[in-house]
Amino acid sequence: EFCTFEDENERPTKDPIHDAVSLRIDLYYLSTRVPTKSLRDMGSVISRCKKLKSIRMIGHLFVRSNVIEDVLVSLFQANGPYYFPLEHFSICKYALNARGFEAIIPFLTSRGELDCLSLENCEIGDDVAGTIGVVLDQTCIDNIDLNDNQI
Repeated sequence: EFCTFEDENERPTKDPIHDAVSLRIDLYYLSTRVPTKSLRDMGSVISRCKKLKSIRMIGHLFVRSNVIEDVLVSLFQANGPYYFPLEHFSICKYALNARGFEAIIPFLTSRGELDCLSLENCEIGDDVAGTIGVVLDQTCIDNIDLNDNQI
């Protein structure tokens, strides 16, 4: 599946707004098979989740960056604030360039509880690393994972 909301027992939940504590997203599937309006609708569901603590997004390095960036913008530019207690946000196996990272900055900086940011195997270079440093100064993030990147 392209998107799985799980409860505290790591089982898929039918009521993500009230029961989901983790979310796993396949960025490749979303970028190739889901229309933009549906992505915005999914972003709206994500923004209304009450218990969400972890978001893990898995991409594929061979997918064009601009396609994934459009997915990120659609998912994380929802109108209104996010109220869930997110502690961990992860993107891996995705060629994250400056535009892609900038798409998630408003989301990252609005999360007061966010403790851990993982950008593993995202082909991050010096340009994005500089932006990450500036953004980290505006957040409560204590732990960042940048394993397997170009920096």
